[in-house]
Amino acid sequence: MTNPDLVALREHLNITKFHSMLHYVQAICDFGTTDNYNMEMFQRFYIDYVKDAWRASNFKDELPQMDQWLSRQEKVAMFETYLEHYESIEDIELESIASAAGPSISISKCPSVPNQSLASIQSKYHCPSFSLQLVAYLNGFQGLS
Repeated sequence: MTNPDLVALREHLNITKFHSMLHYVQAICDFGTTDNYNMEMFQRFYIDYVKDAWRASNFKDELPQMDQWLSRQEKVAMFETYLEHYESIEDIELESIASAAGPSISISKCPSVPNQSLASIQSKYHCPSFSLQLVAYLNGFQGLS
């Protein structure tokens, strides 16, 4: 079992700490001293993107597997971001529709008089066209109206 750090070190010295040293001189010239500068951010990236990818491989020809794993993780993260954005837009649209529709209608979960026939509803509540309106409403869900 080879360590990915050692593989990277042997092949091209592409280690985050070494790479960031290339930018120190320019950063100091541009922004002044590097007060409170540390490698914590890079260590977190290393844990997330190298160690987890290494563990997901079968430890044989690991670099293509690690690359594919990372690519999949990025795609999942992008899709989650898309879903969050889509849901927030959907919530805004529903709120605007609800506010434009006026007062909302609520239906009781437990009716005061359960199991009534359509005929009794029409006679008790003086709505003779209730059954026709109910049929039209239900057909609207199936695209038949």
